[in-house]
Amino acid sequence: APPPAPLPPVGSGLVAPGFFCGNASEPAARKALFPSACVDLMGFNGADFARYPFFAWSGDTRMCYRCTRGAFQARARSAHFGVYRSADFRVAVEPGPGEAGGGLLGGEGRPVYEGHGCGLLVGSALTAVACAQVVGAADRGPYLAWSRATRLCFACTARQLDQRNRDEGFDIYAVEGVLAHIPSPPSPPVPPAPLAPPPAPWPTADPRTGVVFPGQGCGSFVAYGVHSAADCARAVRAYAPAGLLPPALSWSGSDSACFACSAGQVGARVGQRGFDVYSLAFFGGAGGGAAG
Repeated sequence: APPPAPLPPVGSGLVAPGFFCGNASEPAARKALFPSACVDLMGFNGADFARYPFFAWSGDTRMCYRCTRGAFQARARSAHFGVYRSADFRVAVEPGPGEAGGGLLGGEGRPVYEGHGCGLLVGSALTAVACAQVVGAADRGPYLAWSRATRLCFACTARQLDQRNRDEGFDIYAVEGVLAHIPSPPSPPVPPAPLAPPPAPWPTADPRTGVVFPGQGCGSFVAYGVHSAADCARAVRAYAPAGLLPPALSWSGSDSACFACSAGQVGARVGQRGFDVYSLAFFGGAGGGAAG
């Protein structure tokens, strides 16, 4: 038999896509949105990196499994898992653009690391400022990671900042730096704006897909890892209070992210590549149109 292929270089993270290792009956961590969260959720210290040089993670179940070197050698094929090198998430990999020498960008509320993620999920936030307010109020750490595309908000400790991973969808900010640059309210107060005209009726939903506004996003975060608009509709119905189903949802096939949209949120929708706004009624839910 030919010799096994060499492992990818240090810093690559994923070393065996489509494989599982470890004890399948004993997940070491749950609810890891990204593989980079596994090391932190499993509570690894210096000795653990030597004892468990690899771990397996599933994007479907969000579970992490520790792997000894022997377990890695005995790994088995599994389309739902990948095996990662633990040490690759212990310290930052080489600096990316704008990080020469590992220095921070920062200043004026700007990201300290662009194109990177870190930490643990705390919820969704429409802006980096809103994310900073949530993380700061909960005292979850001095840093945050926020995605403009998915609106997901992560809290990061200094240790998690050191373990940051490359992710083009996220930027990392210093919480105090963001909060220090919230603009003050205008003085004197601006008079209230005139009442807006009633919203225009929604276009008819696509009879094949239920899409009402293609290429646009809206709403409040419901779930990540949702693989179809129909699954998103089911999640929205489970998420909404009884009798208060929203009229629409927003879902991204590329990010597997699901949002519930009130009529007001549909009216405030924004252009968002990868997302579409769907009528919940198309999937058997209540509501539709611009009323509400």
